[in-house]
Amino acid sequence: MYKGPAETRAFCEAFEPPDGVEAVLCPPFVSLAAAVESGHAVFAQNVHWADEGAFTGEISALMLLELGATGAIVGHSERRQYFGETDETVARRAVAALEHGLRVIACVGESLEEREAGQTELVLRLQVESIADAVGGTIRIIPTIPTTRIGRIDEIVPTTRTTPIGRIVPIGRIGQTTATGSR
Repeated sequence: MYKGPAETRAFCEAFEPPDGVEAVLCPPFVSLAAAVESGHAVFAQNVHWADEGAFTGEISALMLLELGATGAIVGHSERRQYFGETDETVARRAVAALEHGLRVIACVGESLEEREAGQTELVLRLQVESIADAVGGTIRIIPTIPTTRIGRIDEIVPTTRTTPIGRIVPIGRIGQTTATGSR
């Protein structure tokens, strides 16, 4: 919950993505319109799977499209940790967004406890397969648990290498994976 509309406008005016980098800004819902006005690519921080209904506080893909957002984040570690997101709800959110033409950043990642228990590969495999099976196609998933949650900033190893779902291998400690879903 950072940057209301005024702060978002100021940020967007000053923001210049590095050359050759596709940057996506993901402000809180109240600041989406301000960010969209800037002309930058804007994704929402979440999206609901239903187009409408009694889902107080949720935002549908149709609402995001009307605002001018071009995508949404699903499955962020904070949503999983604090709001009880599950692999199933993350997959449902991804499907709804994609069906309406939004792009999706689908987050996966293990907790510190899961990592210390040697469950990284299993956790990532289950999360990736859940989303890939639901969308029925090829997806790119970037494991993203903030260093504050993992607890060890020196263990983050950025990479662009991809691996097929059948052979998820931790790349460094956190990496990028490509998965193909099967229906």
